Amino acid sequence: MTELPRAAAVSAAVALGLLAGVTGCKFAPRIPDAVVSCSSDDECPRDFVCSAKLARCCRAGVCPEGPVASPPPAPARPDAGALPPMASVDAGSPFTIDAEPALPQPSTPGDAGDAAAGDANDGGGPLPLVCSGTEAVVDLGAGRQSFCTIVARGEDVALAIHSLLPNDAVSTRTYGVCSASLPIERDVLTGGQLLGTTIASLGDLAVAYKKICDRHNARLVGTMVHASWGSKAGNLAELRSRLMERTGAGLDLFTQEEELQQSYLGVTRNRRGRIVLRETVFSPQLLSWPKGSATVIRDSLPGSWEVINMAYANASYPTFEDARRALRARLDREIEGPLLRLEAAIADGSLAPGVAVGSAGPMIPLAIGGQLRDARGAWAASSEVNRKVSEATIGASPYGRIYGGQPLLPAQLDAFFPTIDAGQWQQLRSEPLRTAYGGELFYMTTLLDLLADEIKATEFPFVYAHAHLGYLFGKVLPPAQ
Repeated sequence: MTELPRAAAVSAAVALGLLAGVTGCKFAPRIPDAVVSCSSDDECPRDFVCSAKLARCCRAGVCPEGPVASPPPAPARPDAGALPPMASVDAGSPFTIDAEPALPQPSTPGDAGDAAAGDANDGGGPLPLVCSGTEAVVDLGAGRQSFCTIVARGEDVALAIHSLLPNDAVSTRTYGVCSASLPIERDVLTGGQLLGTTIASLGDLAVAYKKICDRHNARLVGTMVHASWGSKAGNLAELRSRLMERTGAGLDLFTQEEELQQSYLGVTRNRRGRIVLRETVFSPQLLSWPKGSATVIRDSLPGSWEVINMAYANASYPTFEDARRALRARLDREIEGPLLRLEAAIADGSLAPGVAVGSAGPMIPLAIGGQLRDARGAWAASSEVNRKVSEATIGASPYGRIYGGQPLLPAQLDAFFPTIDAGQWQQLRSEPLRTAYGGELFYMTTLLDLLADEIKATEFPFVYAHAHLGYLFGKVLPPAQ
């Protein structure tokens, strides 16, 4: 199962915000609620949060409780096993899995369903679970171990089931996920502490999740709470005690800096000395952890739609190459300092020359590989792109699991750019493709080409990296080197 490309995720939002021929700096698209898809808050525009119930960006307090625009239906996901819910099946899960088709194994009838339904919380009724890949027991293969992680974000509580070989982060796969909507952060922001009903609901979810883990012979390593609310909750110790009592596993609260490290280590598979490009059109970031550095260095990149439209929707750039060069010049100018620092670190061996793009979807590699155009060169409709994205393969590599099994190379970018003629460029910059995936394709390929030339990046693996991996590695593996 794979994630939708970020451009497809922003399609409806940008359709209301893009202006043909924007050249000034006053561009400010009006983005509605519940149309930009997400798996975490940092994938949303400024002043928006990621609603776990809808897996879409909303202004705080608008989703999922209030009325929202009808979101596009979640795509069908291969290998998804439907778990009987605690109440009823909700909208699509905000997380994805990485697994071969599950192999049914003998198990006690009703284990998964009873585990969920039998623990209806005592804080106001049962909570709906959304699960994928948890119904059938998976044949992991010789020597692989299974672990579970629970992460309580501001709006939801999520479970992930992972397998890996002993002390081998590169071998990690995430083959089962569940999530349930719970507005935890709202408690803390309004009252400074968790309500008793919220603590009870969290405990019930943790018990239900542990039963799912037990069915998969997976050890629950703990529950991580996000710093956005955990650091402000005056009675977090009560929650910690309740979870330990009911599940035997602890609760972990990290600083925002530590959470950033976990995000980085999840993509790099628990290794320092790497460069990561966090692929989000609204706020892309370059993360690096050079040898000798005490922590991850984060460089924020210009990535708003204002920056993209400076060239993308400007009529004075009639060809793809004209627009690409204009965008590249602006990016080069605005991030000159980070580029020079990364180039020097690669040159002296402090950083490896590959740039891992993650957590990422496969849209860019598919486009570069010619799979999003027909024999006449016409770009595929967004529905066809979404289908191909959902069917994209994830293969093993030295970077961990990556889309297609092979990194994208700078030479492939160089060969791709001249293939976009005037007609194809007009198609990409016109509706509906303009907001479906054209903007992201334009921005990301330009940025990757800049990194190849300026910091001498040698390859770009598009890495599948589940949001819980950094937390998992910190619990079960030696410290990153």
